[in-house]
Amino acid sequence: MKKKNYVIKIVFPLLLINFIYGQNEYGFYSNKLYKIETQNNKELSFDHKYANSFKICRYCESKEEEARQNEISLYPREIFKVTAKRAYFYSSPDVNCLISPSLFIVHNDRVIVYSEYEEFYFVMYLKKNGGDISGWMPKKQLTSTGENIGSNN
Repeated sequence: MKKKNYVIKIVFPLLLINFIYGQNEYGFYSNKLYKIETQNNKELSFDHKYANSFKICRYCESKEEEARQNEISLYPREIFKVTAKRAYFYSSPDVNCLISPSLFIVHNDRVIVYSEYEEFYFVMYLKKNGGDISGWMPKKQLTSTGENIGSNN
């Protein structure tokens, strides 16, 4: 009987050592996928190119924790505008931690900058529908408008 390949793709960082997907469990350290059964766990075959997604999640989680301990909060909050064609959001201050290639804002959009760490700012974008998006954004994609939150500039 031919083994089935299970494809598991992770987009957001996880705070888990093992990830349970339905009746399957992925061990980060063992790099193995198991089918969970009541009496014993069977190792499953899967495309190992997706295992890197799990490792990146663990890396991004640790990078975010490091940033939160060492970031510099900016007061007053300053408004920056996007200078790049597209500015992407990252789950932590590292280019390997892109949240999604479809989550971006465009040239001249404005964000509120809350803090900085290394070559990234932690920002909030206020959407037209009243919602917001927060995440890390590379400094090189933004420039200061000189305006602060609550100022009359």
